[in-house]
Amino acid sequence: MAQHYNPRIVSNGLVAYYDTADLVSYSGSVHGGTLANWNNLGSNGTNGTIYGAVLDEGNAASGSTSLFRRSLKFDKSDDYVDTGISFNDFAGSGDFTLALWIKSDGTHNVNNDKYFFGVLSGAPDFYWRWHADDIRVEGTSLDYQMTDDNLEANTWYYFAVVKEGSKQYGYNNGNLHVTSSDSNTWDNSNSLHIGSLNGFGSYFGGNINCVSMYSRALSADEILENYTIQRKRFGV
Repeated sequence: MAQHYNPRIVSNGLVAYYDTADLVSYSGSVHGGTLANWNNLGSNGTNGTIYGAVLDEGNAASGSTSLFRRSLKFDKSDDYVDTGISFNDFAGSGDFTLALWIKSDGTHNVNNDKYFFGVLSGAPDFYWRWHADDIRVEGTSLDYQMTDDNLEANTWYYFAVVKEGSKQYGYNNGNLHVTSSDSNTWDNSNSLHIGSLNGFGSYFGGNINCVSMYSRALSADEILENYTIQRKRFGV
């Protein structure tokens, strides 16, 4: 599959891309109904399986077109997406980039953390965690904060992690926020999950869209380009 509308994000190395603004990116009942798959618009061809998450048609900027307002809504109870794609499919011993747009419904606090993207089983593991009013990246030899302690509920944010050489770079709304060491070989063959901790707990409450996985390290300019292309859709 491929992106079917303009403007398009950077496509070089784009292994997986999930975007509800593209009509071919999902199958099943629409308009608030249960969806079956979140189809991969990248080069890998493996589609994600949706468990419970529904299509939300009004959770981007009000000035966006109806398609651009769409996103997947997760109910913090049991919703998630199994992408069917592992680090071994696109990273292995090399570099990678992960990115997404996300909005919390405000149900997360220091005693109720929610995991919204990553893989826990196998090694090395990696996951993004919404912790109160900040975002953390954790996993094998990883533990760093991607944001200041000022995230707000019901507000869209764009986060990206770039693995390049022995470093990881964390971006928040197109800007580099943190640099961390990473000596891992990313050959974990277990599937990445969206909206939960491997599909069995710590379910996220809120909306997610435009999830991308690259088989290379995007430059700072490319991260900013992707953010700038999409930000109006999310009222940022």
